[in-house]
Amino acid sequence: TETEIARGAASVPSVAVELARRIFGELRGCGVVLVGAGEMAEQAGAHLRAAGVSELTVVNRSRERGEALARTLDGHAAPWEQLEVELRRAEIVVTSTGASQPVIDRALMKRVMRARRNEPVFLVDIAVPRDVDADVARLDEVFLYNIDDLQAIVHDNMRSRVAEAERAATLVEEEVAAFIAWQRSRAIGPLIRELQEHARAIVEAELSRLGGKLSGLSPEQQKAVATLARGISQKLLHRPMISLRKAAAGDDAGRYDLASALQELFQLGDAAEPDAASETATPSAARPEPSS
Repeated sequence: TETEIARGAASVPSVAVELARRIFGELRGCGVVLVGAGEMAEQAGAHLRAAGVSELTVVNRSRERGEALARTLDGHAAPWEQLEVELRRAEIVVTSTGASQPVIDRALMKRVMRARRNEPVFLVDIAVPRDVDADVARLDEVFLYNIDDLQAIVHDNMRSRVAEAERAATLVEEEVAAFIAWQRSRAIGPLIRELQEHARAIVEAELSRLGGKLSGLSPEQQKAVATLARGISQKLLHRPMISLRKAAAGDDAGRYDLASALQELFQLGDAAEPDAASETATPSAARPEPSS
């Protein structure tokens, strides 16, 4: 949803539908005339049917082929002689005959537009050579597009899709990198917490061991000593924890080496030894207090 990779029609028939929507908006209620009954006419008709056009008429020199296509598209066929009559009733006209000369010229369309009272008509000429005389485009409310126009739009849309695909690939790479960093931070998190707990346990044990010696101090002074001890511990751990977090975002080897070194140095996790653990828990038993 962050890219427009699927935006823009990518085929000539779909571009024709897109342009028709720009002209008429909602296509329901629009009438279509297909002039010709070949493969391109069938594709265009299928796209327009899917877009919701209400009426579809096939006009073809071969009545049999015209009727066959009309059945396929759930429309009806009209004889070639009624081309002008059908053009008067259509908002969208798609031409794709194999004629060597235009089958719709300016004079014909001028009569059609007069009968339509200049209601807009969209002409899509996908024939080669052209079925519609280029002068027809000069008539008011006639929107004429030929195969070259449509293919140019398809080309532009495809270029946009390629650009959006590259952008999508970049977004995917960024999201994957962010996910990996998150996973790594989760993996290093327990070690950071264990290091903090290890330091906290040592501080609290030492404060407890020295409780008797601190009894001569006022409560405020005792609290200040405890705060000092905890602060020193936190400051000593500050830089190692920053390094651990940076390593979490780096390569696996660097993260593993630093984490392993800290585990070994501080006897954390699997590197912890029973004697070291008991020493942390009861330092007074392991190291008798020297006599003063």
